[in-house]
Formats: sequence, structure tokens, C-alpha cells
Amino acid sequence: MKKLLALMIVLATLGGCAEGEQDFEFAVTPESAIVIKTGGSSCLAIRRTEGTNSVPPMDIQSNYAEFRNLRIKYLGDPKLTLIIAYIEVRFELGAGDQKVESKVFAGDELITMVPDWWTYGEAAVGGLPITNYRNPTEKYTPQAEITSNCSLKLGSLPGGAAYTATATVFAEGYLRDQAGNTIDSATARTTVNVKFKGDQ
Repeated sequence: MKKLLALMIVLATLGGCAEGEQDFEFAVTPESAIVIKTGGSSCLAIRRTEGTNSVPPMDIQSNYAEFRNLRIKYLGDPKLTLIIAYIEVRFELGAGDQKVESKVFAGDELITMVPDWWTYGEAAVGGLPITNYRNPTEKYTPQAEITSNCSLKLGSLPGGAAYTATATVFAEGYLRDQAGNTIDSATARTTVNVKFKGDQ
């Protein structure tokens, strides 16, 4: 079994905070990924077939990198809730090749990554009880720390000869109060090393 790195790297760039403060931690573990030659199934395809006898369709094209265990921990004002608007994966293959692939995960593609997000219909982290987006007559308390149980997948990456590349994973969100007002924006990023062993 391959030994996977589990070192947490947390890099945050946050708007409107005093120096030294941060609203949330964001990381991907392990910080390495291998490009898989075959196709795969997205989180949305997997969620939509849960509880059925259907096999999730292979909607991720071949040569895809899989980014597992996205972790978000809310550190801000406990009276506010962090709402993740989108997560973006940007893949860069060497300065000379100028090969860039990117994918933005938002809406249903975003909330499929975490069971509570899918259940309640919103990518909320931390804070006081808020309205259930899917059922406005109910309230729930978002977890202050979440880890995805479905992997981000970025397909159509280069094949051919072996290479090493870097992927940057961004999380973009905002802080919201109990009245539903947006208080501030919040952004964080982390990097992942990506390797392709080459066609055999």
C-alpha cells in the first residue's frame, strides 16, 4: 500500500480581518495526487444514485487527478456562519508547457462533497442555528469543522510521458449573520503535488 502524506498545510488569505486573524482553515490531505488513466464518477453522479440499484455513470474523463479529504474548520465569530460559494482546482503543468486546466465546483457539484451540505442544500460551516435551505420551516446547526467524504476529480489532464505538476485548490466564501446579511468575504488556498507515471 502506498504511504500517503498526512501533513496538514493551511494557507489563508482573508478579507477584512485584523493581522494574524483568520476566518477558516482549509487543507487537502494527502498533499499528493496521482493521475488515473481511466475515467471516474463525480460526486454528483454518486449522490444521485445513492439508495438505488443504479451504477454511477462515468462522467469524469480519463487522465483525472483525485483530491481527497478536503477539510474546512471555521475559526471566526461564532455568531456568524461561513458559506462556501465555490471550490476551484487549477492544474498547472510546468512553466515551459503552459498547460493549465481548471474546474470550479459550485451549486450541486459543491454540496455533494459533504453529507450535511447535501442534506441541507447549502455549504455552511459553523455559527449559530440557521434555516434549512431545503426545508425553511426547520433550523439546524452547521458543524464547525467538516471533511469531505467524496473526492474532487479533475479530468482530461495530459497523458503520455511521465510528469510532475502542481494543483492549487481554492475555497471562496463569505460570512453571513443570522438575518442573512453578508458580512465579509473569505478566501483560502492550498497546493497539491500531482504525478503522472507515464503510459506503459
